[in-house]
Amino acid sequence: MTRKLILLLTILALALAACGGGEEEPAAEVEPVAETAAETTAAEPTEEPTAEPTAAPTEEPTEEPTAAP
Repeated sequence: MTRKLILLLTILALALAACGGGEEEPAAEVEPVAETAAETTAAEPTEEPTAEPTAAPTEEPTEEPTAAP
């Protein structure tokens, strides 16, 4: 009976060592998320940046026009 208990405790100790000793990692900080649309306001910044409209790029010629003979 004593051998079984020692064997069981040894297996338990090895399992805990394989799992990192049973130490918990600190939880990652998570930003609170609004659950309803009523809890959000327009003043809060959005997660994704919005692209502002810009002027269309002007096309630059890559070759000089040649005069026809």
